[in-house]
Amino acid sequence: MDVADVGESVYQAATRPNLHGKHYLITSESYRVSDVSLMLNGKEPAGQPSTVYSNALATKDLGVHFKLAKTPLHQYAKAMEGAAAG
Repeated sequence: MDVADVGESVYQAATRPNLHGKHYLITSESYRVSDVSLMLNGKEPAGQPSTVYSNALATKDLGVHFKLAKTPLHQYAKAMEGAAAG
């Protein structure tokens, strides 16, 4: 999950009226650990993501549209490649 999505969700939950005491799932999908490892190394996951719990309430109440999980994982892999090269 993208840390910017988490930050935006927390900010929206804290500043929007009438949300006190509500709980939200702030994720888009789930992958097996082996697939996360692949994505952290800049590769495509072997399996498909699954949706265990819906984030529809967070999207509706908080107005946050979550990035796919592989987006920040691939960004991390690219950053590590750049750090190793520099």
